[in-house]
Amino acid sequence: MPSPPRVLYLSHASDDVYALVREAAGSQFEVVTLEHDDEKERCAKISGCDAVICAATPLRKHHLDAAKSLRVVHHQGVGWQDTTDWQEIKRRGLPLALTPEGTTIGVAEHTVLLMLAAAKRLSYADAELRRGRWHVNALRAVSRELYGKTIGYIGFGRIGQAVADRLKSFGCCGIYSDAAVALPAATETALGVRKGEFHDLLAASDVLTIHVPLTTETRGLIGRTRSPGSNRAPFWSTPRAGESSTRPPLRRRSNPVACWRPASTCSKRSHRTRAALCWSCPTSC
Repeated sequence: MPSPPRVLYLSHASDDVYALVREAAGSQFEVVTLEHDDEKERCAKISGCDAVICAATPLRKHHLDAAKSLRVVHHQGVGWQDTTDWQEIKRRGLPLALTPEGTTIGVAEHTVLLMLAAAKRLSYADAELRRGRWHVNALRAVSRELYGKTIGYIGFGRIGQAVADRLKSFGCCGIYSDAAVALPAATETALGVRKGEFHDLLAASDVLTIHVPLTTETRGLIGRTRSPGSNRAPFWSTPRAGESSTRPPLRRRSNPVACWRPASTCSKRSHRTRAALCWSCPTSC
């Protein structure tokens, strides 16, 4: 009887995560895992594997060079553009498999979590409470509700639509910008959204949520020349793991309305208070 195909899980993880992977693989595959988060071990173990599962740890050319019998690359999710050396994979003629529906619900729920956390200043309130400071009323003036807010969806595929479906319960409406998606009117009505131009979306949205892959075209998509055009103090939800296409230009923005960090951490002494957030200084403060 031939031995089962050997599959390397490229990321170093805990034993309980490995147990989940082995359970899903069943007896048809031999799952190979890492003892340490070590590149030498990765290269040594991938050399004898037929397949590799990658996501959190990017699959790079030196891994592929070490793989002597690799037949397929499997990405644990859909964001393969910056987590695989896909051009090298293509050059070698290896198939690249995705799991397009595997993370839709989880990422959609995580997106709503980030929106609520930003709107309610959860990170700041939690940090303050751990320091023994309980702000009973001080955050009420700067906290926000999602109810009645307009959500701007940059990218509106499976995950964006799943987010919109969940935000219906919060009383939100939405505008989406996606050149590849044009939903039927009935679907837009059911999700409480409409399609709009990119700059109209930026001007009209209270919340921006970004659901696009990190590519040459999307890197720096939101920046100084493409920032929200209103004074509605939007906040941002970027649920995509890893490097965000918006992070570098956002740090260079001079628009003061989007600075939602605790004022106690602001470099400008006049803005520091124990119980307030900094609304009057640039994002770079």
